[in-house]
Order: sequence, then C-alpha cells, then structure tokens
Amino acid sequence: MLKSYIGVKTLLGIHHAGISINNLDNSKLNFVGYITPINPLGVMMLPTQDLAIKAIEKTIIGIKPFVGVRVKPKDAFQYILDNIGIKVCMMGVASMEELDEDISIAQQIIFNQSGYYKNSFKKFKN
Repeated sequence: MLKSYIGVKTLLGIHHAGISINNLDNSKLNFVGYITPINPLGVMMLPTQDLAIKAIEKTIIGIKPFVGVRVKPKDAFQYILDNIGIKVCMMGVASMEELDEDISIAQQIIFNQSGYYKNSFKKFKN
C-alpha cells in the first residue's frame, strides 16, 4: 500500500521493533523491511531484546551492532550473523584503520559461516 503512495519499495527505521513491527505488518503500509538496532547487549532493542528478536521476520538491516565501543566487532558480527541470522548491518567507524579491522573480522566470520571465501571487500586506504 505504501508503494502505491510513493512509488518505491520502502524500509522503515524503527527502535521499538518488539511492538511496532507486528503492528506495522498488520497495517496497510506494507514495508519491505526494517532498519533496527541489533546487538548482543540488547541496547535500544525495545521494549526488550527478546521481543525485538521475535518480531524480526522481514528483511532487517541491523544498526548499532557495536553499541558505541561497548561490543567488540567479532562479538557483534557473530551475534548478528550466527545467532540472529541477519545478513546486513550498518556500522559506524572512527578511522580508516578501524574500518579495515571491522571488514577483516566480518570477512572471517562470513567465510567460516559459508565455507567459501568471496573477496568482495577491499581494504580501504586514503
């Protein structure tokens, strides 16, 4: 229904996934997916981490995986990819070195998960 209003498929950013996703899925808006916090500490996964995870059925882009710097990249990526099964996340970085490290860790986890290596990531340099 939303697509007929604006003419494109739409994702919605949401912090109250545990309540709002079910309500929105039962509405006429028809989002193709959601962008919502997903992290092992449950920070900003509202109203609770368990309810937020149970609500995830459509395409999800996980945000805030590192919760600032409170969760190490390896732990965050393993939680998102292995425990929750989310295939896409957005992360924030403070430097090119941090980006290289995060991408390297993500590659290792993806390789271990899939059994094959696809070098689709490149090192980022200034």
